[in-house]
Amino acid sequence: MARQSAILGCSMPWSAVFRTPAWIQTLAFWLSLAWLAAQSGPARGQFLGGRQDLPASLHGQIIDWSDENGADNRIWSEVLGAPRSLYVYLPPDYDPGTPQRVMFWFHAYLQKTGWFAKNLLSEMDSKMASGELPGMVIVFPDGSQASRRRKLSLPAATLFMNSEQGEYESHVMDEVWPLVHERFNLSDRKEDHLFAGASMGGNASMRMALRHRDRIGAAISIFGPLDLRYQDICGGFLGNIPRPEPRTNYNRPRLPVARLAGVVPVRLKQFAEPLFDLRDPEVAQHIRMQNPRDLLEDLDVRPGELKILVAYGRFDDYNFDSQGRAFARAARERGLEVEEVVDPWGRHSRRTADRLFPSALDFIDRYWAEGAENP
Repeated sequence: MARQSAILGCSMPWSAVFRTPAWIQTLAFWLSLAWLAAQSGPARGQFLGGRQDLPASLHGQIIDWSDENGADNRIWSEVLGAPRSLYVYLPPDYDPGTPQRVMFWFHAYLQKTGWFAKNLLSEMDSKMASGELPGMVIVFPDGSQASRRRKLSLPAATLFMNSEQGEYESHVMDEVWPLVHERFNLSDRKEDHLFAGASMGGNASMRMALRHRDRIGAAISIFGPLDLRYQDICGGFLGNIPRPEPRTNYNRPRLPVARLAGVVPVRLKQFAEPLFDLRDPEVAQHIRMQNPRDLLEDLDVRPGELKILVAYGRFDDYNFDSQGRAFARAARERGLEVEEVVDPWGRHSRRTADRLFPSALDFIDRYWAEGAENP
């Protein structure tokens, strides 16, 4: 089902066709969430809090500072005032006497901290052991909501952002970063640091890499929201044809920002209100300060400062494909080196992420191969 008018490129005005009772919308939302989880394949339990074990055998080693596998080994966060999970992967050729390259991976919404380690790490571990991929330490921070305010609701999407929910970016950069650099022998060169993530984590990886590009050399976003002020020509979020000017009006809390399974709307209030006060007259400015596309200009990002990969599915349920295109275009206009990878039939799903993941590995391989040639 198309998400926009074929002529105008606007989000479809379902509210003009019929008004669905609230209880039906709620039921449909949960059914659609279950449907999306089912699209994730064998790991679908992780989206809904299911248990899954760490890989039984790896060439490298996983350090488990979490509560996801029995014992509670979480680290304490002063900035969040709560214990937080953390995983660290050490590659097969890890040598404590040699400074190591490092990648930070930021997980998606409704995924646990160890989702990547339990589902995708084995492939990377095998490639590192065979020499197909450079060895690297991988750090998996925790971006889940620190406390649940409402027991019968889904947790909020934090975007690893400093917001009214807590100082999640500060937790990563001021607590996790120094911890892993002190505990393990990690390189001090920015070229040896790469941030990557999917969905919510795709926004976090790009936003933090832009803000801390003195320490980070490259960033990967797999269907992340990279332009939080995107608007289509009809003023919605879901149309493919963008307006040239950024969004400044957030006073329509029921405006759809997604259509799960192509049908059930996710409203602006559900997505943004936990992070921002939509009633605040300065909300557009607050969002601008956290928006990757605006940070390109506001931080005066220059050519050569950061290498970027933007990957997405052409039919993303949240229209993050349009946001990705808008961000990539703005970055290229500033002379930045941007690679763009598109799954022509992809949605916002695990299957699409699986198809995009090899391009991310290829980007990492080429990026660090180039760094080895130009130390």
